[in-house]
Amino acid sequence: MKGIIRSLFIFLAVLSLSSCNSISKIEEMIGTKNSEFEYLKNTDNINEIIVENARDEKFKFIITDKYTISDIYDMLSRGKVVLEKSEFKPDYIFTIEDVNGNNYKYYYVAGNFTSIYGNFYDDNNKIFYISDALDKNIINNFLILRKPPQEFNEIYYDCIIQAINKYYDENKDDINKPIAIDLYDDVEYRRFIFSYDVNNFVDKLQQMNLNFNVYDTEKPIQTLTMLSVNTIGFDETTYECKYTFTKDQAYESYTLRADYKDKKWDTNISKDDASQ
Repeated sequence: MKGIIRSLFIFLAVLSLSSCNSISKIEEMIGTKNSEFEYLKNTDNINEIIVENARDEKFKFIITDKYTISDIYDMLSRGKVVLEKSEFKPDYIFTIEDVNGNNYKYYYVAGNFTSIYGNFYDDNNKIFYISDALDKNIINNFLILRKPPQEFNEIYYDCIIQAINKYYDENKDDINKPIAIDLYDDVEYRRFIFSYDVNNFVDKLQQMNLNFNVYDTEKPIQTLTMLSVNTIGFDETTYECKYTFTKDQAYESYTLRADYKDKKWDTNISKDDASQ
């Protein structure tokens, strides 16, 4: 019995003297840590981190604060190594520059996903699943200057469907004919458009048996009918948008106004007089 106690004491002593590197190795072995981002650990070696919105090149921010860089290292180093990246298009591009001028580029798909697929990856097929804390703790802090409307990640797409239904009410012959929905040119709002939400929108269109192609990161292909979505303006409690359907040189446009009251959105959509 004394031998067992003595061995246990030695084992605990060894653990207490183990270096942080040893602990890191154990974390790597059990899958709670990866070694890809160790160059970030010493923040003095990092010049800056540039985070750029993949849909709005004007929206980017540069991180030089050492504490924030340390937080990013902690989140990235705990990313799970996976074999396949998400099928969704990236929402952000991370460029990490060290003091020697070396650049490390990664693509990030925002949102809360299953850990089977990677949402943070590079061009060399290094793929990781990163917690959505990266969204909540880092990226969202830079959206404070201009927040999207309250609870608007879903109703933005519901408003598009309202415009489609309005158009179909007046153009019944066009029902089931292909329409290209252009989100790419929605300059005012596209920084708040994320692949996860677009995918849910496409699923909803399919469930409604509507024949649409949605373009959010590239110019749409010309079809019989084109729907252009153009946000006019917004704040946290109001939203205004113009929807223009173009077909054979002619167009019809609708303007929607939405107001957030009593924790819900009231919307009103009307046809513009200038439609022809």
